[in-house]
Amino acid sequence: MQDQDSQGQNDLRQLIKSVQASHGKLNLLVAICDNQNSRNEIIFNYETELNANGVSCHRVNVTSQQPSLSKCLLDLVESESGLNSLNAAVLVTVMVADALTNIRLDETKSTEEQFYSSLQGTLKSWQEFTFSILIWLTPEIANSLAKQAPVFWSWRNGVFDFSQPITLLMKRRKPLPTPTPFVIPVELQKRMDELNAQDPESPLRDNLMRDIDRAQRELLGVNSFSYSKIEKLHQKDLELFERQIGTHHPILASSLNKLAELYRAQGKYREAEPLYLRLLEIAEQRIDSYPHSIVERLSNLALIYYSQGKYSNAEPLYLRWLEIWEQVYGADHEFVSRILNTLAGIYLVQGKYSEAEPLYLRSLEIRGQQHSANGLNNLAECYRSQGKYSEAEPLYLRSLEIRERQRQPEVHPDPVVWSLNNLAALYKSQGKFSEAELLYLRAIEIRGHQLKSDESYTIIFCPSFTISLYNLAEFYRSQGIYCEAESLSIRLLEIIEEQCIAPLHAPIILNNLALLYESQGKYSDTEPFYLRSIEIKERQLGADHPDVAQSLNGLAQIYRAQGRYSEAEPLLLRSLEIYKRIYDGEYHPDVASSLNNLAQLYESQGKYSEAEPLYLRTLEIRERQLGADHPDVAYSLNALALLYKSQGKYSEAEPFYLRSIEIKERQLGADHPYVATSLNNLAGLYRSQGKYSEAEPLFLRAIQILEKALGSDHHNTVTARQNYETMGETMKDK
Repeated sequence: MQDQDSQGQNDLRQLIKSVQASHGKLNLLVAICDNQNSRNEIIFNYETELNANGVSCHRVNVTSQQPSLSKCLLDLVESESGLNSLNAAVLVTVMVADALTNIRLDETKSTEEQFYSSLQGTLKSWQEFTFSILIWLTPEIANSLAKQAPVFWSWRNGVFDFSQPITLLMKRRKPLPTPTPFVIPVELQKRMDELNAQDPESPLRDNLMRDIDRAQRELLGVNSFSYSKIEKLHQKDLELFERQIGTHHPILASSLNKLAELYRAQGKYREAEPLYLRLLEIAEQRIDSYPHSIVERLSNLALIYYSQGKYSNAEPLYLRWLEIWEQVYGADHEFVSRILNTLAGIYLVQGKYSEAEPLYLRSLEIRGQQHSANGLNNLAECYRSQGKYSEAEPLYLRSLEIRERQRQPEVHPDPVVWSLNNLAALYKSQGKFSEAELLYLRAIEIRGHQLKSDESYTIIFCPSFTISLYNLAEFYRSQGIYCEAESLSIRLLEIIEEQCIAPLHAPIILNNLALLYESQGKYSDTEPFYLRSIEIKERQLGADHPDVAQSLNGLAQIYRAQGRYSEAEPLLLRSLEIYKRIYDGEYHPDVASSLNNLAQLYESQGKYSEAEPLYLRTLEIRERQLGADHPDVAYSLNALALLYKSQGKYSEAEPFYLRSIEIKERQLGADHPYVATSLNNLAGLYRSQGKYSEAEPLFLRAIQILEKALGSDHHNTVTARQNYETMGETMKDK
């Protein structure tokens, strides 16, 4: 009986003979392999030998943007003069497996479904081809192809199975590492995160979730798996091709894309960026006949910029993507609706609400509200970000209703779970804490029940469950229920670090733990969490990412609370510079937050003349970007009032307190805890002036609100009660 290695070598030899023997005629071949390292090594070997024997070798890629195999081949024939000639010996290697495991986020059908559909009637258009075509598939895709396109499958002249490692005939490298999974779990998890953000009701989710699970199980069985090993293999392939055919040949696209995707999977965005730029340049050489390739490259490059917080770089790419889709499909196509949503999201994250809103509305108009729970949710998020809670709530409710009707929660839980989380966040912002808690618990119950009934999933493969637990932990922290918040946060961190699936989620939990200990005044426990968070973010995202700036701000606040002012200031200044550079100027809410924190630092040191212009600048930015009635504007007014009060400028402080209360009551409701905070502050101002009769009803109203919303034992309630009692003692003394 022939061993597997001998069989593999024999298959490779037969493949080469088949290509050489089919000179001047169509020869359809299939190669099967589920390991990209082995596949690339085999391709290099047969192309090297065939080239040496006068056979011209070419490669094409079936992509998520162009899933039609015929179109890929016809484009190649068009671009390569003489390829389809009776006098030329030619082999075209077709990469299919990569595209069918590379999930496309803005397609209703998966790439695999589109690929199978495109094969109907394919061979009629291939009758004039005079060369060999070798299609690389995974075993799973090969089985599906035989069932989905039996006529096409019947035309094959040979199937070569390389699913087992073989000792290659021509060795050019050290022995291959133990086979690695065809898809990297971290990259799949990133795609899941993107899908959850863009379209959580997508039918792609279930398949992607199982792909993550399968890839992770494969990875756990591969002890020698290493990004660095795979990187070196891809780098060598790329260098080899560049020496042979130059730096901008279309055949380079596959090698460039693989290396770029590998960098992106590790968060090495700066290394990935120039590769994606080269891919875009290569694709642009054929823009008239191949717009889908342009869109794929624009999408990848834009995502790299977005991941680095370079929103101004990403925006023109999305605009060009929109322009291409409108030209190809028309202004009212579903694909146009989806890119409008994505572009609106770019504006939303920059605080450009007036630019985001009309895009969300246009997207909804194209798809119709009955079919776009995702669009309704995004528009609601836009309103919530502006503090327009009354406008956001009915949209969130409508989105939830559609998702519950279209997808049974017990079968497809995630879209419903995301809606519950979003609605809970809205209620939390409004101070409706009991309603918010019930929604968070319901989200966990739905997802937790589904997990228990499906043993193939683990917690980390279910972002909606993880995020629901995180949201509940953060909710408990904000309510002063620290024990429950701490246990949830620590468990989440353990899961993430043990599984190593979503490394960028770890600093989020670390930040949450830091805030948890900070809320309890445990500053020495807080510092190491911020330091770890910063270290991870800088390594994964780069030193100038906005998420790094966020953690720098948090650590600086800890130092300020401890009186370590000289250590806090450089962190705040660095954070401010990052935000200014990323957002191309000073008019962004994150810039305002950094200015506010720097002002607080100076105020804590009694540097009132340095703090005041920063608070005023913060107020100016927030009024301009968020509107005069936004809750953040109220917070700036409150901060200025406190500053003036600290200096004894009572007449200047009072109007700021009054306007702050007015905004909060209008936007959050008269019984919101934040209203109580401002009432307490204004009462304190009157107390300092000896206006006890004006202060007393404000103290009492603040206590009443806090007891109702937070309970009588909450630390905010206790503080308000102590302030009132202190005033009473002062009045007795007088």
